[in-house]
Amino acid sequence: MRPFLFTSLLLIAFHSNGQSVKADPAVSQISAKSITDVPLNAINNNVGITLDNVIKISIPIFNKSTVNALPQKSCIVKIGLGSKLVLDPQFNLSSLSTGTFFNWTTFAASGELQIIGDLKADLPPGFADSITINVKSIIQGNSTITTNFLVTNNNPDIVLSDENGANNNSSLGYTIAQGGPLPVNFTKVTAVNKGCAIAVDFYTEMEIDVSKYEIEISKDGVGFTKTGELAAANLPHYAFNFAITETNKANVLYVRIKSVDKDGSFKYSSTKTVKGFCINEMAVTVYPNPANAGSAITITARQGLFNGKYTITMNDLAGKQMLIKQLNLLDISQFKVETGNLSAGQYIINIFSQEEGRSTAIKWQKY
Repeated sequence: MRPFLFTSLLLIAFHSNGQSVKADPAVSQISAKSITDVPLNAINNNVGITLDNVIKISIPIFNKSTVNALPQKSCIVKIGLGSKLVLDPQFNLSSLSTGTFFNWTTFAASGELQIIGDLKADLPPGFADSITINVKSIIQGNSTITTNFLVTNNNPDIVLSDENGANNNSSLGYTIAQGGPLPVNFTKVTAVNKGCAIAVDFYTEMEIDVSKYEIEISKDGVGFTKTGELAAANLPHYAFNFAITETNKANVLYVRIKSVDKDGSFKYSSTKTVKGFCINEMAVTVYPNPANAGSAITITARQGLFNGKYTITMNDLAGKQMLIKQLNLLDISQFKVETGNLSAGQYIINIFSQEEGRSTAIKWQKY
């Protein structure tokens, strides 16, 4: 009886000699993207996925303690893909950026594929990274991706306690649906210059499983960038306005609509063109200013191009008209005006667009 009691006391003493560490393993919201990195819109924490599609699942993991590392062998990350997803056969777990700290393996249990990450090296304090894996849908229906960052205390030398046990779990529901093209039809798209803003209106039919609409613009009709988006709301008509800024100003601006489905697939509307500068202002520069007695001056548009019929007048400061020219300009950014017959002095140059009804005045000096 005494040897047994002595042995038991030794075991208790050994366990109690393990160093105590307090840290905070944590995960946050799971997100999903298409294989081309288009975010899948989550509605009520559920994303739509098309059958046989490959998607990217991202799971942020943390050690939120700013003081202590998570000791090796003290924790595991456990990811369950639910009953409708498997790893993409082309994806290799060894490519995960977190491979320095975790040993990743898979096994099937309870009707789903599970991915396990054993902590093989101390996870530093303040650690933050994402596990991103490629998965493939295999069968229609509903299921849920789950993640748990669990304390296992398999390191005999250290006993880890969790500072916050409420942030160890995360989940994302999903629905696998039969694939097919986006059913939405763009029946009409317009882009109208409203002074210093562009008003975009578009009309749709058959809006099914559309997540959002992105408004894209381009200065050359080739490379497009997103300037805004609208959530799909099963409406026949959508409207969006965006300001003309120094970044997006252009003589011609190309506008199109991108409808993005819940599974990340997308479709474009037709492309419309619109004047990409403020039509209620004409910004110009005059060079040289001041100018010497024998020089011509160059008038340059600071935005857009000169296109159409223009009247150029020069008045002295008393208001007397000293020069008038009628010009027909075709998509040019600058033009010259001869001033050789004008005497030295200060003048007001006025440039008036006959077709657009807008003008600008600038002060100019000759010496």
